[in-house]
Amino acid sequence: MARVLVVDDEKNVRITFQAFLRNEGYEVDVAEDVGVAQQLLGEKVYDVVISDIIMPDMSGVDLLHLIRRTSPGTQVIMMTGGPSVETASEALRYGAFDYLAKPVNKSAVLRSVGNAMRLKVVNDERDRLALAERHHKEELARLVEERAADLCEANRQLQEALDQITTTQAQVIQQERINALGQLASGIAHDFNNILMPILMVPHRLLSNPDLLNQHEEVIRGLEDIKSAALDAREIVRRLREFYRPSEPLEAREVSVKDLVGQAVKLTMPAWSVQAQAEGRNIRIEADRIDLPRIMANESAIREVITNLIINAVHSIPKDGVIQISARREDAWGLITVRDNGVGMTAEVRRRCFEPFFTTKGEHGSGLGLAVCYGIVSRHGGTIRVTSEPGRGSAFEIRLPINERKDANARWPLPVAVPAICPQRILVVDDEEVTRRLLKQCLETDGHAVTLAHDGNEALHQARKGSFDLVMTDRAMPGMNGDEVARAIKAVSPRTSVIMLTGFGDLMNFRLQRPEGVDDIVGKPATPDELRQVIEKVSKKAR
Repeated sequence: MARVLVVDDEKNVRITFQAFLRNEGYEVDVAEDVGVAQQLLGEKVYDVVISDIIMPDMSGVDLLHLIRRTSPGTQVIMMTGGPSVETASEALRYGAFDYLAKPVNKSAVLRSVGNAMRLKVVNDERDRLALAERHHKEELARLVEERAADLCEANRQLQEALDQITTTQAQVIQQERINALGQLASGIAHDFNNILMPILMVPHRLLSNPDLLNQHEEVIRGLEDIKSAALDAREIVRRLREFYRPSEPLEAREVSVKDLVGQAVKLTMPAWSVQAQAEGRNIRIEADRIDLPRIMANESAIREVITNLIINAVHSIPKDGVIQISARREDAWGLITVRDNGVGMTAEVRRRCFEPFFTTKGEHGSGLGLAVCYGIVSRHGGTIRVTSEPGRGSAFEIRLPINERKDANARWPLPVAVPAICPQRILVVDDEEVTRRLLKQCLETDGHAVTLAHDGNEALHQARKGSFDLVMTDRAMPGMNGDEVARAIKAVSPRTSVIMLTGFGDLMNFRLQRPEGVDDIVGKPATPDELRQVIEKVSKKAR
């Protein structure tokens, strides 16, 4: 039975966490402060520790240091009611597995604890493999010593042992790759936390003030903020493909620079307003000189550039200051400038600021922000340059083509026409109830007749009982997975089309993976237009 320790000076938190974690089968102890936690840690070995950061006498970070020294195999999840980039960075830097902002719901805690347990199992397996490798080497030495007289036999056994070591080393290398991916995920946690702000705040505001639901413009504006944040989140996940396919052209469309600047200012408000004021700094942003038409660009990518430059400017202002954002046209180019009155840069720093991993923030910086900006702007066929002097602030100027890209490999996607909708009989298979419900609502809006199945066995039962034009299935499901569902559906009804809607969709399409029986693959999350297009595509193929 997995053992969990909850450390929090709030009694309600301890009691609540202990109750629902025990209901999930965990053995749970609680402590009201670091001292009690220290005593329990001396008596028992815990798989996971969930600790508040801010507590009397000693902080959760102090407890994290202690655990890293005395029980390195224990996974630590940090919580705080006042999240900030600095506390998150410090917790992750000293080995915290996850960082949660209060109030935390039950599902988030269970998901984080479950992920921590899975990582612990992987780490234990890695240690086991390392021990096995050491045992293999010891056994090899013993065999060579004992059988020196029989060279042929010794050579055969030597080769066998070396093969085993090679296999073990390959497994260890694979585990290190998994660890690297975990570090990458923690590196983009800050971006996701920013994106989640409107997704969390808008519904909370509307639900807390029901009268606002009658103000249609307010509701629509909130829904647009949520939609924009969700698309940004999807774009961040999809941009991870650039680690193995860096030459893929960015998809672009006509966007409003004024809207992008406004969104970036709103997105970074916690940094330049709330957090800065908490640190005794007063920073304001002036963004009223935007005189630039719509340009062709990847909306999420350019918004990320502006956001990074604003955050960079905030970090450069030690006390009070102003960040000015302006945009204008110069011939066939659009110029976006982000200027601050911060500490400025020396000539050496200015020369190297776009280099990957170069930072003047010490352990508090990754040195990737400006390098990412440089890469995004370059892939748009534009340029980015900086002018700065110590004590006189900095100005970053982004130059982007307005109507066309200048590089030979430019590729702007043509507008995709939404196909005429031909009603289909569709069976939706997904183990997530919310996903099934949303897909049903979306598909029925287009006039399709939709039947739902929560797993592969129910899907086969429905397929044998009725006739369907199309089956839309998830891939990762308990029991019978999506690959098995596709094969079974084709065996029952060869003419029925099968679409796999999965979070692995982008990776599968890149690797040209197409399970048997699957007619097309779509990555989650998918928009209604993307679903219409793939339904029309497989329907034409089936005719």
